[in-house]
Amino acid sequence: MCDNHIHSHLEMQLIYDKFQQTIEELSATSIKLRQNLEEHKIVLTTLSEVPSGRKCFRNLGEGLVETTAGEGKVALEKEIKVFEESLNMVEKEFKTKQEEFAKWKTSNNIKIVKSR
Repeated sequence: MCDNHIHSHLEMQLIYDKFQQTIEELSATSIKLRQNLEEHKIVLTTLSEVPSGRKCFRNLGEGLVETTAGEGKVALEKEIKVFEESLNMVEKEFKTKQEEFAKWKTSNNIKIVKSR
């Protein structure tokens, strides 16, 4: 019986750690997406004050591509939309995973004990 208790405890710890890791990864992804979204919005705001025909450069992969401010605005608007959709999806998944974790802790009578 003692071996089963230890085995069960280790399984619970692994499940707990997996939930924590997943939630931390989703949080980090959300932060990164939010930062990229804000950076793109700043660039779009800056480009909106520039004539559409003005030459500009766009970062594409690991290189710069020459384009016009007007084309750059269109590309930025598309990228912003993708970032917004991705951010919404990640935040929903984050909330769902937090709810699953809370439910799992309750159903398994998990109590967090802080060491001193």
